[in-house]
Amino acid sequence: MSIFTLIFFLALYMIGLTITTAPIYKPFEKPSIRHPLGTDNAGRDLLAYLLRSAGTALQFGILTPALSISIAIFALFSIFNIKAERIMNDITNFFIAIPKYPLFIVLSFLLPPNNWIALIVLSLLLWSAPFRILRPTFKQLLESGYVKSATILGGGSLYIMRRYLLRKTSQLLVSQYAWLAIRAIGIQAGLAFLGIGDVTTPSWGYMIRNAFDNPIVIYNGEWLYWVIPPTICLILLAIAFLLIAISFEERRYRATYTSEMLRIFW
Repeated sequence: MSIFTLIFFLALYMIGLTITTAPIYKPFEKPSIRHPLGTDNAGRDLLAYLLRSAGTALQFGILTPALSISIAIFALFSIFNIKAERIMNDITNFFIAIPKYPLFIVLSFLLPPNNWIALIVLSLLLWSAPFRILRPTFKQLLESGYVKSATILGGGSLYIMRRYLLRKTSQLLVSQYAWLAIRAIGIQAGLAFLGIGDVTTPSWGYMIRNAFDNPIVIYNGEWLYWVIPPTICLILLAIAFLLIAISFEERRYRATYTSEMLRIFW
């Protein structure tokens, strides 16, 4: 179900690419067959803008957690060295303590308004959460008998990480990926609502903000077409990733419970 939802939003974005978002129509047109959601204050088709915004949400929801998880895995190599692990723990605590929204507001004045730059910065800020969650599991696996045996036989840190640690924690990695995706989508939409980032790129958050910036939309009731559709899309996309996270966490729990029962039995 979740995968089909993600494919559905990807299909919406692909359809949106066939419709122009250029401000070539009359502003504040009411919903019609030609413009099912009407047009905004600049004369852009709201339906086309809504569909194009799906691409921005998927960009942050797919690439941000992928980059954050990659950084976290690279940082987890520190568990093979006590001194490096202590330093990495201090760095992790620093990144966890950083308030994300205020920092982005400050950076918006220092960095160019580009979604790719925002994506990279967001990834650099979110990697500490999966590192903190994955580290105890990796440490536990590192103390297991088969990993110690592989180390004695000459297995390097890269081999141990790839052959045992990542493979044994694949379900946990996927669930963390999904949780990060929800957070990344929410932060991007929130920043767009605040007017931070590349406002020329369609975003559901900016679409909602645009409604509040035009009081006439609120008074004549057309805010329903400006606010409700992007809000529903945000909720559905977040639920899709939420179901993925819950599904893999349940699988991991069942696998852990089964392995514990087999260990006790034998």
